[in-house]
Amino acid sequence: MNFQLRGNDSELDQEFVENLAKELNVTCHVRRVVVQKGISSQGYSTQMQARELRYNWFSELLAEHNYTKLLTAHHAEDSFETVLLNLTRGTGIKGIRGILPLSENVARPLLFTDKISIVEFARLNNIKWREDVSNQSDDYKRNDIRHHVIPHLKAQNPNLFEGFNTSSLRLRAAESAFTEKIDDLKEEYLESKADIIFINKKILNLKYGVIYLSEFLKPYHFTLQQLSAFTFNQSGAFLEGKQYVLSVDREYLVLSPKDGNDKVFLQLIFEDENGRVKVEKGKAVYQLQWDIINMASFKKGIASNIAMVDFNLLKDPIILRTWKEGDRMKPLGMRGNKKISDILIDDKISMPEKEKQLILESDGEIVWLINRRISENYKITEQTSSVLRLEYHEIINGI
Repeated sequence: MNFQLRGNDSELDQEFVENLAKELNVTCHVRRVVVQKGISSQGYSTQMQARELRYNWFSELLAEHNYTKLLTAHHAEDSFETVLLNLTRGTGIKGIRGILPLSENVARPLLFTDKISIVEFARLNNIKWREDVSNQSDDYKRNDIRHHVIPHLKAQNPNLFEGFNTSSLRLRAAESAFTEKIDDLKEEYLESKADIIFINKKILNLKYGVIYLSEFLKPYHFTLQQLSAFTFNQSGAFLEGKQYVLSVDREYLVLSPKDGNDKVFLQLIFEDENGRVKVEKGKAVYQLQWDIINMASFKKGIASNIAMVDFNLLKDPIILRTWKEGDRMKPLGMRGNKKISDILIDDKISMPEKEKQLILESDGEIVWLINRRISENYKITEQTSSVLRLEYHEIINGI
């Protein structure tokens, strides 16, 4: 892939590869691309842009021509430089075990040796090569390490890369064992329900519990530094990421997607004797169906997702929405009003469940705290002539 970043040198590199392919009688694939110098509008450096472009292209070639492996020329020094770079940024086992010799369909057969040995082999066997002129510049962090750090380390230990390869092998074994440990802990401490993840807080009682937790949450872009500074013993506390919120419940840490402004909000009109409304939100489908029945057909419902209220007491507008701070209702059997927030606390509802809790209100008054309470003001009495039977379902993934 010719990125055209080095002027005439880029053209000479392409020409060299094409001529070599002819000599060896092998297929040569060439693509010319333009890469934005410096940081792109998406925040990617020139090197990151180039890497993504070439690996995407390599994947296309593998699929198009049924190639089984992509071989790269990474050697031991590349792997060691990567480790040093990662250490300067802060990293885990994956960052210090070096580049893998085989990862899916990408193989790196030269990792066993260093660049000096490769160059010496080429000279002894009269093999021609070209140097990337940008490797001589200290503008890149990797080159700075290559030119100024590694020579000092090699002066202390001439067998630096042999020792590194041995350590890398041990660290790959440690990484494998650690990954198995994390998988086992997920089975024991983590439970998923739809798009919400519940993590048993007992994980934090383990030695290195926060380390394990950070591995659970790494895919959701929470860092070990964030978690180490967070207070987990205060129920209701939460840690907000870019796309997810980690909240502290009594027994669980609850990870949920951040709720946008798309609150479930519908105005209902009960003109027909029965009907149904459905709202899709994220991975869930919220469904409310109703029937208007006379008292002769009335039978009490005992399921929490069913409510029976006096239809004639309802006034427009009738709204289905998520609850908000300050909402109050008069729960069935009580004389006075009670805050919705207090009811949810009494019922030990987790933070994510609280955020998506729905209510049905009539002319500004809460009729039903869905799945939990109906209002005393709308209960069925001897004077009731028509009953509104409401049934609510939350369907995951539309099933």
